[in-house]
Amino acid sequence: MNLKRPLFFFSFLQIEIMHEAARYIDQLQNNLVCHIRTHGYPEKMRKEVVAKDRVNNNNSNSGGGGGGFEDSDSIKKNLDSYIASSSKSWPK
Repeated sequence: MNLKRPLFFFSFLQIEIMHEAARYIDQLQNNLVCHIRTHGYPEKMRKEVVAKDRVNNNNSNSGGGGGGFEDSDSIKKNLDSYIASSSKSWPK
């Protein structure tokens, strides 16, 4: 291996790897959203999402709570809030 390769070559490879990882994570998240839309939330998330929907329904008249069709943006927001709340309890 030639150790005198330019630094920008390695930086380019790192950027490409990060882009590929971001595409893979996005694909996994989209698959999870589709699974949630088809089968509902996993049991671990269901309690938190229902409680959040109750609070939102009490604060607005927009409806749409626990039942019915959810768009992918609201599912992604619920996933993000669940991850943020559950990551606080992870061991350090």
